[in-house]
Amino acid sequence: MDAAVQIALMEKLKAVLAEPGTFISFPTVPLSFTSDGLASIIDGAQTPGELQIQTSWLGAVNQVPTGEMLMSLSDRYLWKAFADVVHGPVKLAQGTFSAEDQAALAAAEATLYRADPATGQRVPSDKLKAYDQHRDVWFGWNQTLRKREIEVAASPDSEERKYWDEVERPTYLGKIREAEDLWRVAGFRQEIDAAYGTVKAFAARGPSQSWTQWGSRLSLDIDTQSDLNSIKSVPTGFSPVDFMHAGTWPSFTLGNAEVGALLARAPADLLQRFAVTGVSPDIASVSFEYTSVTILRDWFAPEVFQARFWRFGDAGRLLSDGATPPRGELPGYIAAVVFLRNLIVERRAGSQPEPVRPGLVLSPFIGLRKDSIPVSPGPMAPRPLPDQAVRVRDHRMGTALRAAGGVMTARAVAVDRGANVAAIGAEPRVMALKAQTFNRLDAKYADIASVERELAVRRPGIRPLPFPRPQQPAPPEIVRQTAFTGGDMGVLAFVCRSLPRCPDPDPALVWT
Repeated sequence: MDAAVQIALMEKLKAVLAEPGTFISFPTVPLSFTSDGLASIIDGAQTPGELQIQTSWLGAVNQVPTGEMLMSLSDRYLWKAFADVVHGPVKLAQGTFSAEDQAALAAAEATLYRADPATGQRVPSDKLKAYDQHRDVWFGWNQTLRKREIEVAASPDSEERKYWDEVERPTYLGKIREAEDLWRVAGFRQEIDAAYGTVKAFAARGPSQSWTQWGSRLSLDIDTQSDLNSIKSVPTGFSPVDFMHAGTWPSFTLGNAEVGALLARAPADLLQRFAVTGVSPDIASVSFEYTSVTILRDWFAPEVFQARFWRFGDAGRLLSDGATPPRGELPGYIAAVVFLRNLIVERRAGSQPEPVRPGLVLSPFIGLRKDSIPVSPGPMAPRPLPDQAVRVRDHRMGTALRAAGGVMTARAVAVDRGANVAAIGAEPRVMALKAQTFNRLDAKYADIASVERELAVRRPGIRPLPFPRPQQPAPPEIVRQTAFTGGDMGVLAFVCRSLPRCPDPDPALVWT
């Protein structure tokens, strides 16, 4: 696909998806899943096909991002970076933690968490799950508003801008207020926010107790599981757990007329790197449905990197410099994954597409170049090889894609197709992970899509409708390519949580 269109797409998605304290990274290796494959990640891998899916998932979502927009394969993983800090040599400030402090902290944690009856492990409370559900709906309305703001800003149509000012914008702002009210009442927002504040405040009063508690969340000797290549990883899930079965996802459209305005806000070094000087007329529009899911890690404590009561022995060592974008050993971590489905690329018939430049092929578009989309096999149907064995690919041993667009190479082992092979170790972790998940408030997301469609149909002008319509034939002057239909989903982007400057020891504390 045209380099200019891909960069414009990244810029629009950044503006729509990014929240304060986050940055967006886009994978440049093929990552795709089926609904059954994703379900096996939560339920626990049992077959060779499921293990292949799980290995790809764990390797993808636990990579340590660099802070760059483009993300390729890495051999640095969050579980190792976290364990190195909480179990490594650090210096802690002194503090006092009274019985009253302990009681206040216990009350706050009881609001946020409960003990899972099956495993005894700490899992989110029902109130915290409701908080997350309603927060996600509020995010959805805000993202829809930002998406339209970008489109209207690039539109030369005065009637469209008038419609935006008088109809669309007031409608979306009203829906955002409604979602915020529901988050406050049905999502227990004030109670949960207060509990989070208490936990953060009291953590600093007892540095030693806090550090011990954080360190107890992960032991690489106990909590890791091994795949069929004996590569170790730590269970990691996602929520909403039922997102892949939802009938309605938010929609996204990038029209050719928007590309120029979006390129004007793109980083100059990125444009120079891929020799983008203008907009190709080849692409008429790109559209798809998308949704984001939160990554669940009960073994990870992000509070470690906000705390100011610890430091390394080497005062010059930084995990993150806290800049925008951050740099360092651990500038951030992947907090959410953005999936897409029903991808439609419409090209003008007879046009000559710009050659794909080496290195700039975002994950969902790799398959379009080869006229097929690589999808991870379902749990009961691992992809057979000529020798009638199943090869379980180790995602983390893969190398970067070749410049010409070749497939990823990886070490693999042959496994008996009839074997029922469970991941070794960490079974309690898998059970606790499932207990953390929550379901999607699908009716609320359907409301977002319904309002967006109604406003789009009434909108003046000729802007493409903001939702894929694969069932309708393309006009004769348009050539249409489709991918990720029939339950297949591609990874479009990672939402990464930035780390502040870390460590950032508070000089007002008492240090030994």
